[in-house]
Amino acid sequence: MKTLRFGIEIETVGASRQKLAHAIQGAVGGHVSGDYQGWQVTDTQGRTWKVVPDGSLSGGEYSGEIVSPILTYQDLDALQQVVRAAREAGARADASTGIHIHVDGSRFDAKGVTNLVKMVHKQERLLETALGVSATRLARYCRPIDGAFLQRLEARRPRTLQEVNVQLVLALAARALASKAASSKRRDFNPATAKYDFRVFLLHLGLIGEEFKTARLHLLKHLEGSAAWKGQRRDRRSPGGNGTPGSEGAQGGNGSDVGGERNEALAA
Repeated sequence: MKTLRFGIEIETVGASRQKLAHAIQGAVGGHVSGDYQGWQVTDTQGRTWKVVPDGSLSGGEYSGEIVSPILTYQDLDALQQVVRAAREAGARADASTGIHIHVDGSRFDAKGVTNLVKMVHKQERLLETALGVSATRLARYCRPIDGAFLQRLEARRPRTLQEVNVQLVLALAARALASKAASSKRRDFNPATAKYDFRVFLLHLGLIGEEFKTARLHLLKHLEGSAAWKGQRRDRRSPGGNGTPGSEGAQGGNGSDVGGERNEALAA
């Protein structure tokens, strides 16, 4: 996962493109140039961040799409600084905005892309709910994977990238590259256990430990249920037990179940 290159496009309203460009400069250094058609920030590494107009956004002149240069995992802190600077400049999201993440496809062969399609299809409802994707965006911009396309993909068993056409994100991409095969059976979506189910999937992707604590927090916050237990709570196992109802540690469970979490992740 940490070796994959990616780029990101962040659509915003509430701030002018010029103001966004200067906010980005404050986060990454370098110098600003541009006009009403678009602004560029050349950072201290010589990379170009762009702020361009997008006619689909509701803010008119007070809107813009932030387009990053090619980034690596080591740039996540800088990217976070850019997001914070844009927010402080007045940028915000509304129903017209979205975010796009492009992962470098140069390492993908047909097997990797096929694995990626199957993985996303299997977990799609959890991903949509965890990321808060609205029904409007699902109907128009973020269309779910078409079942008929998946059937054709499996039937043809493509051997070259020219036979396949699609796109997705870092941990999913890394897992797809590493997997020998993937199941395309769609997982039933149960709102009552969604938080637990998605947490197990995140562990399956390797998003374990303090480094990914913030990612897990944000990805799980829109889901219902307990992150720690799928069925009846094990912290109510017996009278006089020392479990605390409702408690979930930073990793979503107590220390004695870490091995169990990994085993459940592998079975996801």
